[in-house]
Amino acid sequence: MGSKTKFYQKGQSILEEGELSFEAYIILEGEVDVFKMVFNRNYPTKEVHLATLSKGAIFGEIGWLDRKPRTATIKAKTRVEVKVLTEDDAVKITRDNPKAMMPILKVLGSRLRDTLDLIEKFTGESRS
Repeated sequence: MGSKTKFYQKGQSILEEGELSFEAYIILEGEVDVFKMVFNRNYPTKEVHLATLSKGAIFGEIGWLDRKPRTATIKAKTRVEVKVLTEDDAVKITRDNPKAMMPILKVLGSRLRDTLDLIEKFTGESRS
């Protein structure tokens, strides 16, 4: 699996919402903030803070898996060291050890649930 590591300074953008890039990242040290642009006719477009992720967390996994534009912006909250997972790593993992994808699928499910809760908060509509 990818052995490349990258370093980012506090405030530096790691991923930008809408860009095409196909790597995922695992945080080895530090913290990152996750932001999403929210569009609504009732107020101007604004950037909403979704989460802070720390050591051991994965991010960028959606673009890594589906090869579509990034769904959020990730900025270094502190100095950050990350392990980079490439497209080739995704192929190897799914081919050689598909069970290793289960934690990533759990992260995706949890983040989808959190996003739905956030939408509910902004729209005032309940999912139940």
